[in-house]
Amino acid sequence: MKSFVGVVAVNAVIMTLLYLVDSDLNWRTSCSTLITSSCRSSVASISYWPFFVIYHLSGNGNLLKSPPVLDWIQVLLVALVAFDLFYVYRLARARANSRP
Repeated sequence: MKSFVGVVAVNAVIMTLLYLVDSDLNWRTSCSTLITSSCRSSVASISYWPFFVIYHLSGNGNLLKSPPVLDWIQVLLVALVAFDLFYVYRLARARANSRP
């Protein structure tokens, strides 16, 4: 029971971090939308790669690309899944060892 409470606590922390990162990303996206709406011919877009994000701003024949930025949502999701799989593995191993 004690380890289950620990897993729930870790999951709660990771999910809170996911919410905060997603809120920050939504805020940044809305800011870039405001900036590009003032420049009528500019378009903002995002390219997703495994664990990386690249932001693009194009208009008037110019293309501005950000360097690859770590995608914290993907990193936190992988951490969440890995932690839960490790817990399930430990639980299954303990149950298998306790059978007569």
